[in-house]
Amino acid sequence: MIFEHAHVTVAVDRQSDFERAFAGVKKHLVAANGGKTAELVRSVDTDGLYLMRVGWDSVEQHVAFSASPDAQKVVNALAGFFVATPQVAHFEGLGIATRLRNLMQVTAVGIANQVRARQGSKTPV
Repeated sequence: MIFEHAHVTVAVDRQSDFERAFAGVKKHLVAANGGKTAELVRSVDTDGLYLMRVGWDSVEQHVAFSASPDAQKVVNALAGFFVATPQVAHFEGLGIATRLRNLMQVTAVGIANQVRARQGSKTPV
């Protein structure tokens, strides 16, 4: 999964309106092809600063969404609140399946090494 992180700054006196607007368009992000999650996180350090975090199956699906009518609805609803250009970056998330597979591989190697040690073999896996 890919996470789009957009740092956005809005006018402090419009924060409540911005939060309501995001709640109104969140459905378009989640319902998009490849859209998985969408959340808005308010900074505790800087008034008016938010993290918009959207989970996608891939960067390509995010890019495809950007050209869609639903993306335009999101932009139309939110862009008027921004007092600076949003800073956007994508991050790769390790899903539960990847974490479990990695854990199982480490565990299997450990067990194999223990079995070999008990059998007197000094060759690691």
